[in-house]
Amino acid sequence: MQLLFRSLKTLAILVLASAVVPESFAQEEELPAFATWRFETTEGTEPAGVYRLSFSPDGRLVATRDRRNMVAVFDLSAQKKLCEVESHEAWVTCVTFSPDSRFFLCCARGPGAGVRAYSTANGQLEVEFGEDVLQTSFSSDGTHVYCLSEQEVETRAWPSGELVTKQAWQSDRETRLGMTSDGSSVVRVSGVRSDRQVEMSLNNLAERSIVNLGSSERVPKAAVISENRLWLAMAFHRDEVFSIWDLRDPHNSRVNLRRHESTVQSVCFSDDSRFLLSTGWDNNAVLWDVLTGEELKLLEGHTEHVNACAFSTINMLLATGASGRSDNSVIVRDLNKILFPDETLPAEFSSFEFAWQELGSEFPQPALRAVDAIVSNGDVWVEKVAAQMNDYLVEASHDEIARLIELLDSPVYRDRETATNKLMEMRAAAEDQLRAAASVAETTEARVRIQFVLRHPPTRPQMEPRLERRMHRSVFALELAATESAAALLEKISLGHPSVDIARDAADSLKRLQLRRQLAEQPAP
Repeated sequence: MQLLFRSLKTLAILVLASAVVPESFAQEEELPAFATWRFETTEGTEPAGVYRLSFSPDGRLVATRDRRNMVAVFDLSAQKKLCEVESHEAWVTCVTFSPDSRFFLCCARGPGAGVRAYSTANGQLEVEFGEDVLQTSFSSDGTHVYCLSEQEVETRAWPSGELVTKQAWQSDRETRLGMTSDGSSVVRVSGVRSDRQVEMSLNNLAERSIVNLGSSERVPKAAVISENRLWLAMAFHRDEVFSIWDLRDPHNSRVNLRRHESTVQSVCFSDDSRFLLSTGWDNNAVLWDVLTGEELKLLEGHTEHVNACAFSTINMLLATGASGRSDNSVIVRDLNKILFPDETLPAEFSSFEFAWQELGSEFPQPALRAVDAIVSNGDVWVEKVAAQMNDYLVEASHDEIARLIELLDSPVYRDRETATNKLMEMRAAAEDQLRAAASVAETTEARVRIQFVLRHPPTRPQMEPRLERRMHRSVFALELAATESAAALLEKISLGHPSVDIARDAADSLKRLQLRRQLAEQPAP
């Protein structure tokens, strides 16, 4: 079956194919490398720069916030502005789209500031709630909004905005910088110590635990956590170096990344947690490989400070925004063209065995060539990936998990114990079904056993770094291949891989494949 992706090498082009370049840029000789569109956020007024950027979940819209504190939403396909709002008097710190992309939330810090939700179609204010909010995110099912405030994370019903729960911490000397997308953990920074150092920590509100991330002479100004909650990146005031942590081992994993020649202004992870983008006052952006911490590409094209960045993995785009006298534009680039240049692969990549080994490389470029080779060879190589993967997978299915969950309420004690132990072994694959079952369990016995399994830490077997990289990049290749065979193998990995991180990576890839297919079937807006 011909994919929806290799089409994904062309999906970004399809999204933008019908566009007409705005007159303000029609006279430019050419766009920057890999760019599909460049635009100013203001027309006929004094340039106002770009300080915040975010894509809608379907990848069709992008929102900006400028120095006037105006928030605008642009349609990427029509290449036009849909609406513009003056949301708050206080600085807008975050713009978040609803899961259906019909609304965008603007939040701000300060007395009287909170969250205001607007229609993407016309900018009409729909609802407002909360106070002094730094960041918002939606629950995976789109029914709740998490709001990071001064000393608490609020969970509010969507779209009413009514308060459901709040999780608070007590501290008068700490500043919050960001939270995970599920609102479960918060990055905080302490006040300056006597030795002029600041302490950084990650507060897990769900488990009521605090992880010390170390100290710094530079004061952190921005922190982002990847969607899979495995990685943390942090930028510092007046520092050309930024840091990244592997949150599975936060005490020993801090790596300082240096490529910018001036202050790093913003950092963001791709939606699939595979890539990281940094921007700086050196007028550049840098694309990084998360698995290795290696630079993938220096992205030039702006002539002023680059203050904002964002990813849309669903249609393989990234955006950067600049502010200054000569450049106040947003540049949208095709991530596929950056990762997979239109060039002939070296001859050695015609061998699957060679490509399979290169998937584990500590250098991202040969690994990406191996991904490209797998995608190019379609189901023939997908079957070879399956043969390699089978050595690591255990048999599991949604039906088997459902059967075990039913046995948690069996009248036979031995059956209940056996089912509990098996579900603990299948913790990564069974998590979604367990959480769904917990909300409808009819007996105390079943609820207690489900909660016991969910509290059990998911397994992370010891794995050589090269093998772990190969597993994750195989999942990436299968997602890009996007054939029925690739999707079937992704499901097997999501259910049967002993590593929770690789199983979840495959499950997330399946969700993105499903969304891409849904978007491909929808008529053009």
